[in-house]
Amino acid sequence: MSKWSRATAGFTAALMLWSSVLSVSAAYAEEPNEGEVVRTIVGRDSNGWAVVDIRTVTGQVVILSPVVGRGIDLDESIKFSMFQGPSEFNRRAPIPVLAASVPGFKEALFIKRGEDRYGVRIKFSSANKTKFRTLSLNETDVKRIREYVENFAEIQRGEYKIHRSDTKIEDVAEYPKLTDEAVSFETRVPRFVLARRVNGQVTLTDGLEIRGELVPVFDEGSILIDVDFATRSVPVDDIHRIRTSGNKSSSALRGAVRTGIGSALSGALTGALAAWQSNADVKEWTVFGTIFFGAAGFLTGLATGIGSGASSEDFVLGPLRKSGKGE
Repeated sequence: MSKWSRATAGFTAALMLWSSVLSVSAAYAEEPNEGEVVRTIVGRDSNGWAVVDIRTVTGQVVILSPVVGRGIDLDESIKFSMFQGPSEFNRRAPIPVLAASVPGFKEALFIKRGEDRYGVRIKFSSANKTKFRTLSLNETDVKRIREYVENFAEIQRGEYKIHRSDTKIEDVAEYPKLTDEAVSFETRVPRFVLARRVNGQVTLTDGLEIRGELVPVFDEGSILIDVDFATRSVPVDDIHRIRTSGNKSSSALRGAVRTGIGSALSGALTGALAAWQSNADVKEWTVFGTIFFGAAGFLTGLATGIGSGASSEDFVLGPLRKSGKGE
Protein backbone atom coordinates (compact mmCIF):
# COMPACT_ATOMS: atom_id res chain seq x y z
CA MET A 1 0.00 0.00 0.00
CA SER A 2 1.38 3.44 -0.99
CA LYS A 3 2.01 6.20 1.52
CA TRP A 4 -0.94 8.17 0.06
CA SER A 5 -3.30 5.18 0.39
CA ARG A 6 -2.23 4.56 3.99
CA ALA A 7 -2.73 8.22 4.86
CA THR A 8 -6.16 8.26 3.22
CA ALA A 9 -7.18 5.13 5.12
CA GLY A 10 -5.93 6.58 8.37
CA PHE A 11 -7.74 9.85 7.67
CA THR A 12 -11.02 7.98 7.08
CA ALA A 13 -10.59 5.94 10.26
CA ALA A 14 -9.95 9.10 12.25
CA LEU A 15 -13.12 10.67 10.86
CA MET A 16 -15.18 7.66 11.94
CA LEU A 17 -13.66 7.74 15.43
CA TRP A 18 -14.30 11.46 15.81
CA SER A 19 -17.90 11.11 14.67
CA SER A 20 -18.56 8.33 17.18
CA VAL A 21 -17.22 10.47 20.03
CA LEU A 22 -19.39 13.45 19.05
CA SER A 23 -22.55 11.31 18.87
CA VAL A 24 -22.39 10.02 22.44
CA SER A 25 -23.88 13.08 24.09
CA ALA A 26 -27.17 12.70 22.20
CA ALA A 27 -27.77 9.13 23.35
CA TYR A 28 -29.40 9.86 26.69
CA ALA A 29 -32.48 11.89 27.50
CA GLU A 30 -33.25 14.59 29.98
CA GLU A 31 -36.15 13.91 32.32
CA PRO A 32 -39.36 14.92 30.49
CA ASN A 33 -41.26 17.96 31.74
CA GLU A 34 -43.53 16.23 34.23
CA GLY A 35 -45.12 17.73 37.29
CA GLU A 36 -46.14 21.29 38.03
CA VAL A 37 -44.04 24.00 36.42
CA VAL A 38 -43.73 27.59 37.59
CA ARG A 39 -42.52 30.09 34.99
CA THR A 40 -40.77 33.23 36.18
CA ILE A 41 -38.21 35.82 35.18
CA VAL A 42 -34.88 36.12 37.00
CA GLY A 43 -31.92 38.45 36.75
CA ARG A 44 -28.60 37.16 35.45
CA ASP A 45 -25.31 37.46 37.35
CA SER A 46 -23.78 39.62 34.60
CA ASN A 47 -26.58 41.56 32.93
CA GLY A 48 -30.01 41.05 31.46
CA TRP A 49 -32.61 38.49 32.48
CA ALA A 50 -33.85 35.00 31.72
CA VAL A 51 -37.26 33.36 31.54
CA VAL A 52 -36.99 30.06 33.39
CA ASP A 53 -39.30 27.14 34.09
CA ILE A 54 -38.98 25.85 37.64
CA ARG A 55 -40.19 22.30 38.22
CA THR A 56 -40.39 20.52 41.55
CA VAL A 57 -39.29 16.89 41.28
CA THR A 58 -40.15 14.36 43.97
CA GLY A 59 -39.32 10.69 44.39
CA GLN A 60 -38.04 7.93 46.62
CA VAL A 61 -34.36 7.15 46.96
CA VAL A 62 -33.16 3.93 45.33
CA ILE A 63 -29.91 2.43 46.61
CA LEU A 64 -28.14 1.14 43.52
CA SER A 65 -25.73 -1.31 45.16
CA PRO A 66 -23.90 -1.82 48.46
CA VAL A 67 -20.73 -1.13 46.46
CA VAL A 68 -21.60 2.59 46.26
CA GLY A 69 -24.14 3.06 49.05
CA ARG A 70 -26.84 5.75 48.99
CA GLY A 71 -25.53 7.57 45.92
CA ILE A 72 -22.56 8.21 43.65
CA ASP A 73 -20.15 10.79 45.08
CA LEU A 74 -17.37 12.56 43.18
CA ASP A 75 -14.70 9.97 44.02
CA GLU A 76 -16.95 7.11 42.87
CA SER A 77 -17.91 9.09 39.77
CA ILE A 78 -14.23 9.30 38.81
CA LYS A 79 -13.45 5.71 39.84
CA PHE A 80 -16.27 4.22 37.75
CA SER A 81 -16.10 6.85 34.99
CA MET A 82 -19.71 7.96 35.47
CA PHE A 83 -21.09 11.39 34.49
CA GLN A 84 -17.60 12.55 33.48
CA GLY A 85 -18.13 12.31 29.73
CA PRO A 86 -17.17 9.54 27.26
CA SER A 87 -14.09 7.54 28.24
CA GLU A 88 -12.20 4.36 27.48
CA PHE A 89 -13.80 2.80 30.56
CA ASN A 90 -17.52 3.53 30.14
CA ARG A 91 -17.47 2.83 26.40
CA ARG A 92 -17.20 -0.87 27.26
CA ALA A 93 -20.71 -0.79 28.76
CA PRO A 94 -23.65 0.00 26.42
CA ILE A 95 -25.30 2.37 28.92
CA PRO A 96 -25.29 5.86 27.33
CA VAL A 97 -26.24 7.71 30.52
CA LEU A 98 -22.85 6.80 32.02
CA ALA A 99 -21.14 8.99 29.42
CA ALA A 100 -23.17 12.08 30.29
CA SER A 101 -20.85 15.01 30.91
CA VAL A 102 -21.74 17.09 33.97
CA PRO A 103 -19.19 19.84 34.76
CA GLY A 104 -19.08 20.61 38.47
CA PHE A 105 -20.44 17.18 39.38
CA LYS A 106 -21.08 16.63 43.10
CA GLU A 107 -23.46 13.69 43.54
CA ALA A 108 -25.81 11.37 41.67
CA LEU A 109 -28.85 9.95 43.44
CA PHE A 110 -31.10 7.30 41.90
CA ILE A 111 -34.81 7.82 42.50
CA LYS A 112 -38.13 6.23 41.67
CA ARG A 113 -40.65 8.75 40.31
CA GLY A 114 -43.67 6.51 39.99
CA GLU A 115 -44.80 3.22 38.53
CA ASP A 116 -41.99 1.99 36.24
CA ARG A 117 -40.47 5.50 36.19
CA TYR A 118 -36.96 6.05 37.46
CA GLY A 119 -34.36 8.76 37.14
CA VAL A 120 -31.00 9.91 38.38
CA ARG A 121 -30.81 13.27 40.14
CA ILE A 122 -27.46 14.89 39.45
CA LYS A 123 -26.26 17.58 41.83
CA PHE A 124 -23.63 19.94 40.42
CA SER A 125 -22.19 23.40 40.91
CA SER A 126 -22.31 26.18 38.35
CA ALA A 127 -21.32 29.82 38.88
CA ASN A 128 -20.85 29.12 42.60
CA LYS A 129 -24.42 27.85 42.86
CA THR A 130 -25.71 24.33 43.52
CA LYS A 131 -28.04 23.10 40.79
CA PHE A 132 -29.83 19.89 39.83
CA ARG A 133 -30.63 18.07 36.63
CA THR A 134 -32.39 14.77 36.09
CA LEU A 135 -31.87 12.07 33.49
CA SER A 136 -34.64 9.63 32.71
CA LEU A 137 -34.15 5.90 33.33
CA ASN A 138 -36.26 2.77 33.44
CA GLU A 139 -35.96 -0.12 35.87
CA THR A 140 -33.78 -2.18 33.52
CA ASP A 141 -31.38 0.76 33.13
CA VAL A 142 -30.94 0.97 36.91
CA LYS A 143 -30.22 -2.76 37.12
CA ARG A 144 -27.70 -2.55 34.29
CA ILE A 145 -25.90 0.30 36.06
CA ARG A 146 -25.73 -1.92 39.16
CA GLU A 147 -24.12 -4.60 36.99
CA TYR A 148 -21.63 -2.02 35.75
CA VAL A 149 -20.36 -0.89 39.16
CA GLU A 150 -20.30 -4.40 40.68
CA ASN A 151 -18.42 -5.90 37.73
CA PHE A 152 -16.35 -2.87 36.74
CA ALA A 153 -12.94 -4.58 36.88
CA GLU A 154 -14.15 -7.64 34.94
CA ILE A 155 -15.74 -5.39 32.31
CA GLN A 156 -12.44 -3.56 31.77
CA ARG A 157 -10.62 -6.90 31.35
CA GLY A 158 -13.22 -8.08 28.86
CA GLU A 159 -14.40 -10.86 31.19
CA TYR A 160 -17.93 -9.53 31.68
CA LYS A 161 -20.37 -8.07 29.19
CA ILE A 162 -23.53 -6.07 29.83
CA HIS A 163 -26.46 -6.69 27.51
CA ARG A 164 -27.68 -3.71 25.49
CA SER A 165 -31.33 -4.04 26.50
CA ASP A 166 -31.58 -6.80 29.13
CA THR A 167 -30.07 -7.47 32.54
CA LYS A 168 -28.78 -10.42 34.52
CA ILE A 169 -30.19 -8.94 37.75
CA GLU A 170 -33.30 -10.86 38.76
CA ASP A 171 -36.53 -9.14 39.80
CA VAL A 172 -36.27 -10.64 43.31
CA ALA A 173 -32.76 -9.30 43.87
CA GLU A 174 -32.27 -7.14 46.97
CA TYR A 175 -30.62 -4.36 44.96
CA PRO A 176 -31.44 -1.92 43.52
CA LYS A 177 -33.30 -1.32 46.80
CA LEU A 178 -36.25 1.08 47.07
CA THR A 179 -36.16 3.01 50.36
CA ASP A 180 -38.71 5.04 52.29
CA GLU A 181 -36.55 8.17 52.00
CA ALA A 182 -38.36 10.87 50.02
CA VAL A 183 -36.52 13.59 48.16
CA SER A 184 -37.75 16.82 46.63
CA PHE A 185 -35.75 19.31 44.60
CA GLU A 186 -36.08 21.96 41.92
CA THR A 187 -34.83 21.93 38.36
CA ARG A 188 -34.55 25.16 36.39
CA VAL A 189 -34.75 25.22 32.60
CA PRO A 190 -33.95 28.54 30.83
CA ARG A 191 -36.50 29.22 28.07
CA PHE A 192 -35.26 32.61 26.87
CA VAL A 193 -32.24 34.75 27.79
CA LEU A 194 -31.75 38.45 27.04
CA ALA A 195 -28.42 40.19 27.65
CA ARG A 196 -28.79 43.35 25.54
CA ARG A 197 -31.38 45.44 23.75
CA VAL A 198 -32.73 43.71 20.65
CA ASN A 199 -35.62 44.23 18.27
CA GLY A 200 -38.29 41.58 18.52
CA GLN A 201 -41.88 40.51 18.63
CA VAL A 202 -43.81 39.00 21.53
CA THR A 203 -46.91 36.90 20.89
CA LEU A 204 -49.29 36.61 23.83
CA THR A 205 -51.37 33.59 24.73
CA ASP A 206 -54.49 35.36 23.39
CA GLY A 207 -52.82 35.86 19.99
CA LEU A 208 -51.98 39.56 20.38
CA GLU A 209 -48.60 40.51 18.86
CA ILE A 210 -46.40 43.26 20.30
CA ARG A 211 -43.46 44.57 18.23
CA GLY A 212 -40.74 46.70 19.72
CA GLU A 213 -37.35 46.64 21.40
CA LEU A 214 -36.80 44.14 24.21
CA VAL A 215 -35.09 45.80 27.17
CA PRO A 216 -32.53 43.93 29.36
CA VAL A 217 -34.25 45.05 32.61
CA PHE A 218 -37.50 43.76 34.03
CA ASP A 219 -40.31 44.34 36.46
CA GLU A 220 -41.26 41.67 38.95
CA GLY A 221 -42.75 38.86 36.86
CA SER A 222 -42.80 40.95 33.66
CA ILE A 223 -40.54 41.83 30.75
CA LEU A 224 -40.28 45.35 29.33
CA ILE A 225 -40.72 46.32 25.67
CA ASP A 226 -40.12 49.78 24.22
CA VAL A 227 -42.99 50.46 21.80
CA ASP A 228 -43.30 53.84 20.02
CA PHE A 229 -41.33 55.78 22.66
CA ALA A 230 -43.28 54.14 25.49
CA THR A 231 -42.33 51.22 27.70
CA ARG A 232 -44.83 48.39 28.00
CA SER A 233 -44.77 45.79 30.78
CA VAL A 234 -45.79 42.25 29.76
CA PRO A 235 -46.33 39.51 32.40
CA VAL A 236 -44.25 36.47 31.58
CA ASP A 237 -47.24 34.18 32.20
CA ASP A 238 -49.03 35.84 29.26
CA ILE A 239 -46.22 35.18 26.74
CA HIS A 240 -46.53 32.35 24.23
CA ARG A 241 -43.70 33.17 21.83
CA ILE A 242 -40.70 35.52 21.58
CA ARG A 243 -39.08 36.24 18.23
CA THR A 244 -35.89 38.30 18.03
CA SER A 245 -34.60 39.89 14.82
CA GLY A 246 -31.15 41.02 13.71
CA ASN A 247 -28.90 41.41 10.71
CA LYS A 248 -29.12 38.35 8.49
CA SER A 249 -25.72 38.65 6.82
CA SER A 250 -23.83 39.40 10.03
CA SER A 251 -25.54 36.51 11.83
CA ALA A 252 -24.66 34.15 8.99
CA LEU A 253 -21.05 35.37 8.97
CA ARG A 254 -20.69 34.94 12.76
CA GLY A 255 -22.08 31.41 12.47
CA ALA A 256 -19.73 30.63 9.59
CA VAL A 257 -16.70 31.85 11.54
CA ARG A 258 -17.64 29.79 14.60
CA THR A 259 -18.21 26.69 12.48
CA GLY A 260 -14.99 27.27 10.55
CA ILE A 261 -12.87 27.57 13.69
CA GLY A 262 -14.37 24.45 15.23
CA SER A 263 -13.95 22.50 12.01
CA ALA A 264 -10.34 23.69 11.64
CA LEU A 265 -9.47 22.41 15.12
CA SER A 266 -11.13 19.08 14.35
CA GLY A 267 -9.29 18.93 11.03
CA ALA A 268 -5.91 19.55 12.66
CA LEU A 269 -6.50 16.73 15.14
CA THR A 270 -7.81 14.38 12.46
CA GLY A 271 -4.94 15.17 10.09
CA ALA A 272 -2.32 14.59 12.78
CA LEU A 273 -3.95 11.27 13.72
CA ALA A 274 -4.10 10.17 10.08
CA ALA A 275 -0.43 11.03 9.56
CA TRP A 276 0.58 9.19 12.71
CA GLN A 277 -1.27 6.04 11.62
CA SER A 278 0.26 6.09 8.14
CA ASN A 279 3.79 7.32 8.95
CA ALA A 280 3.18 10.40 6.80
CA ASP A 281 4.45 13.91 7.47
CA VAL A 282 2.54 15.12 10.56
CA LYS A 283 3.01 18.83 9.86
CA GLU A 284 1.87 18.50 6.26
CA TRP A 285 -1.27 16.53 7.13
CA THR A 286 -2.10 18.77 10.10
CA VAL A 287 -1.99 21.84 7.86
CA PHE A 288 -4.01 20.03 5.19
CA GLY A 289 -6.66 18.95 7.70
CA THR A 290 -6.88 22.45 9.19
CA ILE A 291 -7.33 24.16 5.83
CA PHE A 292 -9.67 21.56 4.34
CA PHE A 293 -11.96 21.20 7.36
CA GLY A 294 -11.81 24.92 8.20
CA ALA A 295 -12.83 25.96 4.67
CA ALA A 296 -15.55 23.31 4.49
CA GLY A 297 -16.90 24.33 7.91
CA PHE A 298 -16.90 28.03 7.02
CA LEU A 299 -18.76 27.48 3.74
CA THR A 300 -21.23 25.09 5.36
CA GLY A 301 -21.88 27.49 8.23
CA LEU A 302 -22.33 30.41 5.83
CA ALA A 303 -24.75 28.49 3.61
CA THR A 304 -26.71 27.22 6.60
CA GLY A 305 -26.92 30.68 8.18
CA ILE A 306 -28.13 32.34 4.97
CA GLY A 307 -30.44 29.50 3.98
CA SER A 308 -32.12 29.22 7.36
CA GLY A 309 -32.77 32.92 7.68
CA ALA A 310 -30.44 33.48 10.61
CA SER A 311 -31.76 37.02 10.90
CA SER A 312 -34.25 35.95 13.55
CA GLU A 313 -34.61 33.46 16.38
CA ASP A 314 -37.90 32.01 17.52
CA PHE A 315 -38.55 30.89 21.10
CA VAL A 316 -41.86 29.19 21.83
CA LEU A 317 -42.47 29.18 25.56
CA GLY A 318 -45.80 27.37 25.26
CA PRO A 319 -48.27 26.58 28.03
CA LEU A 320 -47.26 25.38 31.46
CA ARG A 321 -47.87 21.76 32.45
CA LYS A 322 -49.83 21.19 35.61
CA SER A 323 -49.27 18.20 37.81
CA GLY A 324 -51.80 15.52 38.36
CA LYS A 325 -52.29 13.33 41.40
CA GLY A 326 -49.32 11.28 42.34
CA GLU A 327 -46.74 13.67 40.84
